[in-house]
Amino acid sequence: ISSLNLLRVIAEQEGTSIEELNAGRICDWFLKDKLKREQDIGSAVLQWDESEFTI
Repeated sequence: ISSLNLLRVIAEQEGTSIEELNAGRICDWFLKDKLKREQDIGSAVLQWDESEFTI
C-alpha cells in the first residue's frame, strides 16, 4: 500500500480530510489498526508479518 493510499484510508476511517491529519491522529489510527489485527487478522488494513521483526 502506498503512503498516499494509506493516508486516504486513515482519513476516511477517521472521518476527516488528509489535510487535517496530524501525527497524533495517524499514531492513534495505527494503534486502532493493531488492535483490529489482534482481534481478527483479516479486519486490519495493514497485514504485517510480525515474525519478520526482531528485537
